[in-house]
Amino acid sequence: MCESSGGDINADIENVGAMRMCGNGQLRFNSLASNGTLSLRNTDLALSAGAALLLDTGAYTTGTAEISSSVTNRGVVADALDREGTRMTIGGDLMHEQGAVYEAMLVNHVRSSIIRVNGTARLAGTIAVCAAVDVDDDDTQRIELMEWSAREGEFADVRFECSAMQRRFVAHHGLREMRVVAQAGVEGDMDGKGRVRTQWVMRVRSGDGGAGHEAERECTGSTEYGERSFAVLLTGCSGGHAQSDTELYIYIGLSGGLLMLVLVIGTCMVIVYYSSRRVRRVVGGQERARVSRLR
Repeated sequence: MCESSGGDINADIENVGAMRMCGNGQLRFNSLASNGTLSLRNTDLALSAGAALLLDTGAYTTGTAEISSSVTNRGVVADALDREGTRMTIGGDLMHEQGAVYEAMLVNHVRSSIIRVNGTARLAGTIAVCAAVDVDDDDTQRIELMEWSAREGEFADVRFECSAMQRRFVAHHGLREMRVVAQAGVEGDMDGKGRVRTQWVMRVRSGDGGAGHEAERECTGSTEYGERSFAVLLTGCSGGHAQSDTELYIYIGLSGGLLMLVLVIGTCMVIVYYSSRRVRRVVGGQERARVSRLR
């Protein structure tokens, strides 16, 4: 159930527990500060002029929303791990402060987290990308996780990792988690537009991460600050099936068994061939001896 479905609430709201807001009209507060769980679902959220939505250090925020004000994030903005994920549009500025975390989910162009900032994105803090490959997707993908009109600063920490809840989501939907093997290098201002790209060597593994399911294939992942967005570029990470250790052992076993069968059949054919020749010689000799006696 939603705690409110639309209307003006002329109060300063502080959430310290769990608060859920859904669509069906615009919600307007004097101010809103969250230090707990805030779940948004197709929410149109507005604050009084000059007020900013404060996601404090204990805040955990997920969902889809149109937020007309600015947002200050000191807590965690995470993917909702449902059909829609987390897709937010911020009408003002975003202050992503030191200690703040953006837990983005990256699957494909249709199902990935996105925060759109109509004003200036002032970046610090962390972005943690849970990258999971859909095997039916194209082999090369460029997926934007944040867009802005202007940007100040960069994320203090960019990392690829999945939380425990994200790993359960990955396993449930038959996706395959990607993990970083090494950082491959940094390219600065590639086209004169301020784009900076960091390349990573990735390893694709099966979604459940169980024993014997570590995939073999490596691919390339790049994180990129563009003029208007922060994006991840994946090359050679999807399409086809990543072969697990178990599958490799089965393949080797079947190949070896087939080779042994061919050798056995070949040996039997040779034995039969030479045995038949010997039988023909013996029978032929006996027949000639019988004819000779008759004469």
